Amino acid sequence: MRKILKKRLNKKIIFLLIFFLSFAIFGLAQEVKYPSVPGAPSISPTTNFPQYAKYLFNFFIIVGGIIALGALIYAAILWITSAGNPAQIERAKNKALASLLGLIILVSCYFIVVTINPRLSLFRLEKIASRMGIYLITSDKKVFVFSESTSSTLVSSASNIILKFTLPPEELRKVYLFNQEGYKGSYDEIDNPGINSTTTTSFTTIKSVCLVKSSPGAYLYGNNNYQISPGENFGCPFYVYSQANSLNEYNNKTNSIEIRGATGTTEIGGFLFIEEGLKGKCGYFRCSPGQKGVSNLDSSGSGCDYQKGGMANDKLKSLLLFRRETTTRYTGEVIFYQGIGCKGTSTTTTAPDGWKTGSLSSNTKSFKITGPFRVLLEATNGDCQGDWTDFLNFTTRCVEMLKGTKVYSATDPTIRPTKFYIFPIE
Repeated sequence: MRKILKKRLNKKIIFLLIFFLSFAIFGLAQEVKYPSVPGAPSISPTTNFPQYAKYLFNFFIIVGGIIALGALIYAAILWITSAGNPAQIERAKNKALASLLGLIILVSCYFIVVTINPRLSLFRLEKIASRMGIYLITSDKKVFVFSESTSSTLVSSASNIILKFTLPPEELRKVYLFNQEGYKGSYDEIDNPGINSTTTTSFTTIKSVCLVKSSPGAYLYGNNNYQISPGENFGCPFYVYSQANSLNEYNNKTNSIEIRGATGTTEIGGFLFIEEGLKGKCGYFRCSPGQKGVSNLDSSGSGCDYQKGGMANDKLKSLLLFRRETTTRYTGEVIFYQGIGCKGTSTTTTAPDGWKTGSLSSNTKSFKITGPFRVLLEATNGDCQGDWTDFLNFTTRCVEMLKGTKVYSATDPTIRPTKFYIFPIE
């Protein structure tokens, strides 16, 4: 009984020694120079917890390997010097077996972790940076933090307000400050001077804050030439990454569209609809790398390659964007059928560069997509349809019947599909 209690006590003592040894590193980091460990950061007063964890992990793996290797060498020496002594040979065998087993366990653990995720074996834990947006700091040291736009704030009757940007210009371009809620009234436009930079505003009352990010996509403005319209339409640009089936309170308020992300070999295009749900009269644009956007929805050719079609200022209700890599060859095809269910006489179309438009037979009743594409159809009356969710068989990617859609009227025989647009799927 005493032996059992003694063993348990010894185990507890060993555990406590390891526990306090680990935390001793934290307290002594400023006084002791710790040995460098391969694949781990050196310990210093500025070392954070993830770096400590990485250091300890690699340290114990290396120490364990050295101990196991030393025990194996010691077992070999015992065996060599045994001079035929059976007891010493047996003891050497047991030590060698235990040492080999320890090495196998260490190596196996390492390779198992590497197989699951190579990053885990090195404890590549990074300090999470603050991803805010701006701080508003008043003269009485009140701090208001904004990571997103807000149409209602609590900053009022304050002087000497300081703005601190916590994101670089590559992520946050500018900020609009308004003296009325809902992004209305007078405003102060402030460009981001750089991460952790500060600037001031002459405003003493701030009721709305609009953060204009730098994310790729479309930014919708209430005035021409990418200008906000706090009095009439909306003061904060509306952001769309890929698709908006409805602009909600921003319906019928867009006059210009700024495009971000059309750089290098990436072209960004989009279809604009006067109805919600990606349908109704439409126009489209294609922005080549370096082009800014569509500066006036009333005029074709305003900025990017813009064909207004049935679109105009203050008419936009839904929007569909696409991205096309100009150096990519797109494989697959779109097949248009004159029978329902993707049957009957067919016409096959390919779009190797990711974009194609052309005329359609008025007898087209269904179509099938076999490549990485989306399809928009335009009817004889100018109506368009870009969302086929309600008509698509997802197993075969076949739109089995056009009848009953915006481009194929069930009651008016003059409304039939007349034009197609093929573009890359997101």
